[in-house]
Amino acid sequence: MPPCRGAGAAIAMGRKTKAKGRAAGESARAAIAGRAASLKEFDAHFRKAYGERWLGLRSALAMPVEQVAWLNPFAAPAASVSADSWRTYVHADSGCTLIVRNEPTAPMPSPALVASCAATEQVATHYALDGASPLPAIALAPRPGHRVLDMCAAPGGKTLCLAGQMFHGVWNQPEGAEGTDAARQPTAAAARRLAHGDTLLFSNDCSGPRRARLSRVIDEYVPQLPRSAGAITVTGMDATSWGRGPGAPTWSQLGFDRILVDAPCSSERHFLHGAEGSMWSRARLKRDADLQSAIVRNAVRLLAVGGRLVYATCSLAEEENDGVVSKLLAHSQCGAGLALMSPFVELEGSAFAPLLEGV
Repeated sequence: MPPCRGAGAAIAMGRKTKAKGRAAGESARAAIAGRAASLKEFDAHFRKAYGERWLGLRSALAMPVEQVAWLNPFAAPAASVSADSWRTYVHADSGCTLIVRNEPTAPMPSPALVASCAATEQVATHYALDGASPLPAIALAPRPGHRVLDMCAAPGGKTLCLAGQMFHGVWNQPEGAEGTDAARQPTAAAARRLAHGDTLLFSNDCSGPRRARLSRVIDEYVPQLPRSAGAITVTGMDATSWGRGPGAPTWSQLGFDRILVDAPCSSERHFLHGAEGSMWSRARLKRDADLQSAIVRNAVRLLAVGGRLVYATCSLAEEENDGVVSKLLAHSQCGAGLALMSPFVELEGSAFAPLLEGV
């Protein structure tokens, strides 16, 4: 009998499968080799920058993230968080409250939905985030009556910290003639209120998926604000051009009292932990630093006279930190009139002082 066609097809398919397997294996080996080369370049760069300190810094980066929990001030006063083996820190000036684990293995308490201060809806009790993340938001020191811009806001932990400082307690204030209404108004409506000096928080991220997550976080933790209190508005603009262009509204020229730039960065921790999509190279350092400089220059353009800007990254690279700030201060236009402050001015001497160790 002649050979079965199906058998021939099976043999051909087997050959194709083997070819694909070889290609996948070669791709995996190339990826491993590429990461090894990148790690070698990575270590050489930071060893040169930090000398003998680098070994300790690298070990710290390789350790698991130390998390804290931001206690939601918008939860009803009776709400509590069960947190054995955790200690509580209260920042008196801002009212921000964090719980921090006493024991390295202490489990994070699970968030629960409870009644909000507004008494008309539920909010989550607490939000877990990297231990250093609340510090820039506290250093910004926003207050009721301020116009605040969080330029690179997703996933939303810092926005929550800002909102807590700005809007906590508004339900105890008398309502205006307009009564209560949803405060997460469209940008145009919030813009009109910005021109009148209301308490406003703009939370921005240009990535659609990240912005969607940001909106969900705000919805889950912040109840609808009384119209008399102000508004939280989520925007999706490029941080390098926020408020620019022919279509930019005139209110953007009024300036913000507080601006937080938690800039996108190379994040050595993510790279060392092998996070998906993470990579490191000197070329990336330069690209990140250029982007950060563009963002912070635009932020300065939006800053009101006497306002405060906090610049933060989760990178150890000088190119992305002091290098960006030095270039900003030396800039003939953007640097004029700026005064450099200690980022710990709101933190040292407070209950949060122990959290500064290692920062």
